[in-house]
Amino acid sequence: MDMETITLTYPSADAMLHELRDLGSINALPERARSLTGRARWRRMVEALETHRRDGRIPATFEIVYGHAWKPEQGPDADGRRRQVIRIHRGGRRM
Repeated sequence: MDMETITLTYPSADAMLHELRDLGSINALPERARSLTGRARWRRMVEALETHRRDGRIPATFEIVYGHAWKPEQGPDADGRRRQVIRIHRGGRRM
């Protein structure tokens, strides 16, 4: 595993939020609000982001985690063919 932290800066909160949306960033928390964000809530969020402005730009910091895994090669099946089987587990369920 490896990790790095990257900070990007934006000229405005709108520019940052548009790029995040274009990247597909979403709030994945189960308890997130399911309704549209109202104007007052949006304004409070932008005001909160503005408090972090430095040198005329708003920073957004990302933690990037890289992981690599290898699986030993499996032996041949009864018919002599080699077959790779990779099982993926997600949330306690096998997919």
